[in-house]
Amino acid sequence: MSAVKILFAGRDNPFNRGMINWLNDHFQVVAVYFLEPDRFSLSARWRKMRRRARRYGWLTALDELAFHAADRLYIRNGESRLWQTRVPAAFQRRQEISVPSFEVRDVHSPEWLARTRELAPDIVFSICGSVIFRQPFYSIPRMGTFVLHEGLTPEYKGLHTPLWALLKNEPQYVGYTILRVNDSIDGGEVLSQARYEVKPDEGVQHWSYVGHKAIVDNLPHIKSALRHLQTHGGFVPLDLSDRRNGYYSWMRLSEFVKYYRAGR
Repeated sequence: MSAVKILFAGRDNPFNRGMINWLNDHFQVVAVYFLEPDRFSLSARWRKMRRRARRYGWLTALDELAFHAADRLYIRNGESRLWQTRVPAAFQRRQEISVPSFEVRDVHSPEWLARTRELAPDIVFSICGSVIFRQPFYSIPRMGTFVLHEGLTPEYKGLHTPLWALLKNEPQYVGYTILRVNDSIDGGEVLSQARYEVKPDEGVQHWSYVGHKAIVDNLPHIKSALRHLQTHGGFVPLDLSDRRNGYYSWMRLSEFVKYYRAGR
């Protein structure tokens, strides 16, 4: 059985580097596209704020910004203990990777579309990014482009899904989903998914850790799903017809406070 060729696409952070090395241990990662390389720059942050303000108004954009500030400075302040004691070091500290990597500002530009066709991956595998893949890119790999999503779809599509599920007192929807990208956001066919059993000391204030731990604990399940895809060259999507649909966007501080107080 020949090794499946994977092109990894996602942000450059310690967790993703751990995932890249894990994938390369079991499959063949031919290249890495590090997306959104300037996401922490002031100009990129300002562009994002202006886009959100044009779409939803400045009050909403500032409400979202206030949540991000509170989340970094206060809400998740105590979750480092869980990371240090329950997550392997390979997913916490910046690791070297042994495959070619590139900083990609626009994966849909002619240059990167041509590079992707030259690499001829069987799969594009994406984690942790806000880039919405369009058909000219996601249709290139032979088996499809797949996103590893934090949370269960179709109930929890979108962003900050572990936090939304915990705030709404629905921990049964904390987990992971691998879905094949199509033109809808997080609405593609599901290759595999599994729940994560949230522990009593893993609460709302640990939502980022919980989302990542759900992936780490399910790595054997994820490996099995990718092996099945490799062996059969395709898959029968999970039947989600009897499940409810839900889509969640950026958390706002006002929403966080409302749900948090209700939960308390």
